[in-house]
Amino acid sequence: MSPRSRYDELHDHYQTILTNKSGTRYERLAAVVFAALDSSNVVIHDLKVIGADTGVKHQIDVHIEQDGRAKRILVECKDFDISGDSVGLGVVRDFWGVVDDIHPDEAWVITCNDFTEEARKYAKGKGIRLATLRAFADTDWQSRVHTIITNIVFRKFHNDRIDARFRTVRDEDAAAFFDDLGAAKQQLALGPGVDPSQIYDGSSVRSITEIVMHLVKTPVTNPNQTEAVEGKMCDGWVSGDGTTRYPITGFSIGLPITQTAFQMTIKAEQGAAKLLLIDDEGLDFVLWDTTLEAYTIDDAGQVHLAPDATQKRLITTISPIPIPDAS
Repeated sequence: MSPRSRYDELHDHYQTILTNKSGTRYERLAAVVFAALDSSNVVIHDLKVIGADTGVKHQIDVHIEQDGRAKRILVECKDFDISGDSVGLGVVRDFWGVVDDIHPDEAWVITCNDFTEEARKYAKGKGIRLATLRAFADTDWQSRVHTIITNIVFRKFHNDRIDARFRTVRDEDAAAFFDDLGAAKQQLALGPGVDPSQIYDGSSVRSITEIVMHLVKTPVTNPNQTEAVEGKMCDGWVSGDGTTRYPITGFSIGLPITQTAFQMTIKAEQGAAKLLLIDDEGLDFVLWDTTLEAYTIDDAGQVHLAPDATQKRLITTISPIPIPDAS
């Protein structure tokens, strides 16, 4: 019995087939990768395609249709994991014979190792794209985002504890204003449509609720801020019922704030990344274990994705953190 490659073992962890033909499992993994690259692709493993020029049937490792046959992609796969060999000129040249007969829109050769210089030159001249599909290694995280850490601050404005203070010209007018407003204290609970108060600050007339809504929308810049305040010295007036006006020389509207900070960490689960597809044209695609679990290949070789499948396995943790001291 011939030795098994890492890709044979990886395939059989997620899917079962009876054949022992060398390279078949690697081809099937590649088919899943191309299906995951674009969910609209129709990807078929081991398809027989008749050449347009010769009428000869050619075995295609991975056949991809895009936009209902408007675009056809052929993929040749080589699992050289056991030998450690690079794909040479002969492989690419032989594949070109198939490509030249079928006339696809794109043609790829994929291997788990590398390509010889001659193979690269030939592929470039013939317009064949070369890519590496190999096991994802821990060192591959070095050039990729592995963990995202975000600090989140939740701020609550306590609209039920508004602190309204007025510097009235006559001391007794402050109490009269709150009596008119129907509030027994300076701690108010008001809302849009139920607030008859009016404050003239020398330039505009606003209600207490309007000022509070402005405070809520104003960004908090100090992480230790416990109150949002608007106030000014002015020659104005205040009214609790919209009719009686009391002269003021200044006012202050305060809105208590409480803050809670959390640190949210999102990272890939250890060992979740299984395969890496890369090439010299900027392709960089990671295949996750959940993707391998989600895809199946039917008896006709077509790759299918479960509709509720999760494409990535990420761990999210949320931990409370102290509000930073800005003093």
